[in-house]
Amino acid sequence: MKEDIEIKCEICMDDGLCLNNEKNPNYEDGLFGNDIYDCADYLNVKEGKPKGSWMMEWGKRLKEKEPYASEFVKWSKGIKNV
Repeated sequence: MKEDIEIKCEICMDDGLCLNNEKNPNYEDGLFGNDIYDCADYLNVKEGKPKGSWMMEWGKRLKEKEPYASEFVKWSKGIKNV
C-alpha cells in the first residue's frame, strides 16, 4: 500500500502556504503567475524575517564583490595610448 504523500513545493518544501504551491488558494498559473521569488518570500516569513529581505541581502552581496575585469581589460590598461 502506498501512503498518501502530501505534494509540497519542490523549491521551499512548504506546508501549503507558499504562493508557488498549486494547492495554495491564491496560486496563479500563467505568464505572470507565481515563481521562485514567492518561495523566497515564504521562507523569509517562515524564518521570522521581513518579507522581501532576501532581495536586500542579495543586493548587499552584489556590492561586496569586486568588479569583474577580463584578461583583455587588464592587458589593455597596460598599453599606452598611441
